[in-house]
Amino acid sequence: MLPGVRRAIFGMLALAALLLSGCIQYDLDIQFDSQTHGQVVQRVQWQGAAGSTAEIDAWVAQWMNRASAVGGSAKRLTNGGLKIVLPFYNGADLVQRFNQFFAPPEGEAAFTLPDGDTLTAELHLQQGNWLVAIHNQLTLRVDLTAVPDLLASAPPVLQGIQLLEGSFSLTTPWGLDRHTAIAPNAVNSDPDAASAIAHWPLTPGTVNEFEVGFWVPSPIGIGAIAIAAWVALGYAIQSGVQRRNGRS
Repeated sequence: MLPGVRRAIFGMLALAALLLSGCIQYDLDIQFDSQTHGQVVQRVQWQGAAGSTAEIDAWVAQWMNRASAVGGSAKRLTNGGLKIVLPFYNGADLVQRFNQFFAPPEGEAAFTLPDGDTLTAELHLQQGNWLVAIHNQLTLRVDLTAVPDLLASAPPVLQGIQLLEGSFSLTTPWGLDRHTAIAPNAVNSDPDAASAIAHWPLTPGTVNEFEVGFWVPSPIGIGAIAIAAWVALGYAIQSGVQRRNGRS
């Protein structure tokens, strides 16, 4: 068989496989609203077959059960996608819920995307309390090695097409720490913004690793300073009144 004919046949077979499996959009957003509240929002959308109706329903049920097990929620979207929300109430709670969601319980199959490709993720967070604010050093690892990277390996007929497209987003109230090395290829991020949303693309066929530092205000610390200031002001006023009375 001629090489050109062989490449054409391989290209048609690859295109057929892509059309049968469909394309997947997966976005992961970690939102820090304050020191005591935030949420992890995941959105999964798929186009094409991506499996039979029964397989998709079983996959959706798996994600819904996993979200419910860690105090989260999941719902089907009108466009056929799925939205998963995991609330958290401090840094330690975020790490526990996130890693528990992605870690399969003993005896259960690994987490998968609608087309059956494995998806694993792991999050670490180091925090330092500076009284008025909490400094966070977040490290995220998203393993997409099971998802083929068509941009790197596909024949010409599939160039520019991916089985999976998506991003990791981080929303913070005070922006990102400009002094901390963060993952490359961030887009729409402003370290000086009052509230920043930074996006990093997720790349199939590899382990995606991100590291970013940011600050979150501490209402408890700010409140303690305010109370101390009011006490000091009251003491100063009282002392001033006593000195005036003493002179009189």
